Amino acid sequence: MYRDRIRRIESAVDALGLLEQELAHLKGTARICAELAEKQGENPELCYIAGFLHDMMLYLTGSTINHAHRSA
Repeated sequence: MYRDRIRRIESAVDALGLLEQELAHLKGTARICAELAEKQGENPELCYIAGFLHDMMLYLTGSTINHAHRSA
């Protein structure tokens, strides 16, 4: 189940046509978030998803204005 939800989210984001380096950044951040969550006894799936989506508004709008809050 864990991998299936993540694959669906990654597929939806891939369909947006982000640049390769943007996707690499999102996936790298997501992996780090999941690893940290696991070490802390937190939900790695939820943290992976949060890390993966953390810059979406920046990439979708090109605006850095309040992008962290808007991405959340």
